[in-house]
Amino acid sequence: MPTRVFIGYGYNARDEWIEDYVFPIVKALGLQILHGKGMHGEQLQDGVKARIEQAAGVIGFCTLREGHEAEKFNTHPWVREEMAYALGQHLPIIEVRELGVNDFEGVIGNRQRISLNQNDRLACVAELVTAVSRWSGRKLRLECHSERGPDIRIIVRNPLFSAWYRTRIGGVDSEFRLARGVEKIGGGIFMQVHSVPDEALIEVQGRVDGKVVFSSDWESPDAVQIKVIVIGG
Repeated sequence: MPTRVFIGYGYNARDEWIEDYVFPIVKALGLQILHGKGMHGEQLQDGVKARIEQAAGVIGFCTLREGHEAEKFNTHPWVREEMAYALGQHLPIIEVRELGVNDFEGVIGNRQRISLNQNDRLACVAELVTAVSRWSGRKLRLECHSERGPDIRIIVRNPLFSAWYRTRIGGVDSEFRLARGVEKIGGGIFMQVHSVPDEALIEVQGRVDGKVVFSSDWESPDAVQIKVIVIGG
């Protein structure tokens, strides 16, 4: 299944260029696009939340709202809510902010931001492609470091199990992110991760009801096979 990306934007004539030019480029990267067109509003709809939860990351186009340019909050409220919800889901976020859009308070914080000059959209799109191209998925095989202790194939069948990972780039660690898929293939356990650049290191955790039950050392994602240590094993 292709990696999914949620794109939030203004569903109006002024932002139609996003569908016309950004969508085809993102699809050419092998990514599937999700959006909330037809479901946007002041309150985030359950259908939009469900689509965000399926995505590997979120791109939010904070463009000017026609007729509201002089207001303190002059961009689309649903895009802000979509990014905030994605942050709560531990998803990577890229904000594309048009020149003239005011800073706004909230939980988005100092996330990756790309500036948009409507007179030079190509520069914005080029920077966006570079950032989004890192969101393609990797499939890592999890192997027990020791034969002692519980079999991870049993652990992952627990309905309360979840897999998490974080990256280290240049000595800076990311927050833990929820893995979107753990599956059994040919007797092995494979974990699907996203947004892991080639130069990054990765650390993996398995949790049951929030408690860490196995973890790995920092490994290169190019290793493909990640050895984990079962806690208490």
